[in-house]
Amino acid sequence: MSSLSHKTAALDRIRRTLWIPSLCLLWMTATGLAQEATTPDKQGEETDIQSADQDDSAGQEPIPVPIQGSEETKGSEAIVSRGLQTFNDDIFHNVNNRFGFSLNINEAYSTNVPTTGQTQQSSSFQSYLPRVFLNLGKKKSKLHVDVGAGYRQYNEAATFSSWDYFGNAQYSYEFSKNFTFDVSNQFTSSYADSYSFISQYSPLQYNLYTSNELLFNDERINRDSLYAELSYLIGKRIRLGVFSHYELFGYSQNTLQSSNALEVGGTFSFKVTKWLSFNSSISSYLESPNGSDSNARINHVQLGGFSFSLSKGWKVSAGGGIDVAQYQDSTQLGENINSGISYLSRNILFTGTYQRQFTSAIGIPGLFMSDIFGVALGHRMTRRISARVDAYYYRSSQQSTGGMLKTFSGGGGLSFALLRALVANLTAAYQNQQAQNFSVPGLGLNFNCFVVSAGLQYMWPSLKFTGD
Repeated sequence: MSSLSHKTAALDRIRRTLWIPSLCLLWMTATGLAQEATTPDKQGEETDIQSADQDDSAGQEPIPVPIQGSEETKGSEAIVSRGLQTFNDDIFHNVNNRFGFSLNINEAYSTNVPTTGQTQQSSSFQSYLPRVFLNLGKKKSKLHVDVGAGYRQYNEAATFSSWDYFGNAQYSYEFSKNFTFDVSNQFTSSYADSYSFISQYSPLQYNLYTSNELLFNDERINRDSLYAELSYLIGKRIRLGVFSHYELFGYSQNTLQSSNALEVGGTFSFKVTKWLSFNSSISSYLESPNGSDSNARINHVQLGGFSFSLSKGWKVSAGGGIDVAQYQDSTQLGENINSGISYLSRNILFTGTYQRQFTSAIGIPGLFMSDIFGVALGHRMTRRISARVDAYYYRSSQQSTGGMLKTFSGGGGLSFALLRALVANLTAAYQNQQAQNFSVPGLGLNFNCFVVSAGLQYMWPSLKFTGD
């Protein structure tokens, strides 16, 4: 009887929680159906972002996999891939939509939810996230802003129900056809459980190549990422660039150390032929944990790299250089190796990357030599169906202590545009992290988890201002 009463109480709690957003979603679905019925479907109409209006962030990953944009120049025409572009991006990042909103309602299940006393259990939960966006400018100057606040309610671990907050701002300015400036800032605040790392609604552009972040901890984490870049094209063959990237990781408890990280650098590329390019770069990265004198400074120097454009959208690249790292009054030299392969077409984007270099670890002090593997595949299968699979593997070793940190994260999903403004999403992800020879009181560094999620997203295209 006790077990039955607990199940009944849980069902009642779910019904009380879901009835308001469900009614809202039903009303919006009915409205969308009415619009579908009364609006003629133009032949060939697509809601993708045109190349002239493409935002560089459209290819960012829900799981932090390093995708370096989704645009390539072939001849005099720009090829813009929709492979890793979501239906949400089609509306949010289209400059013709000045403002609008979306509402996401998801049902999810996690095999590993942190609970009091470092014990863990499985739990189902619901997630609700409304977002609003604003787009200003169209040609030389463009601004995009979107913000959201969501709530996750766990059924079997109710004490860990919590709020999520997201913010995303991006601005670009074209001084001339060859001289551009881009700046972006992303902010997230969420409880550091498994779902917060695979949520496709997080705008955070995670820099996988600088630090291995500890994936899971029983506390709220505030993250902020600010990135700025100047790019100048000299003639048709030479491109120069300078960039700066600042990251803030703030933990609500003292188990892990809050950190500030700053990276500045420059890039150079030379187009030797139509199919061969040479590139090099130099950057300096500094991570400073709060309350610690153990700062890690890493200087990356890529002496030479080559990129080969093969036929039918294929490209391979390879490069090498040296790293000079300073940690605890000692200087270390290490190799810097990178390679990659990619395929790009209008509807498909595939990338595979490998990087070996010095990195730090967010939350715990140290200097690591890391091997990083990443792969991503996105396919806009039809106008109404989109699929994606992505994964990364991070192996970091600390020579001074023999410590080892291994992280794997992989997943995929399907999106179905049921209506022009209503999308169904199915996602699944697996994550595993193992640590050896690390001692962090109160923190379990070994973790593995499987999460599945299904939900609906209603998107309202913006009202148009007079004169548009």
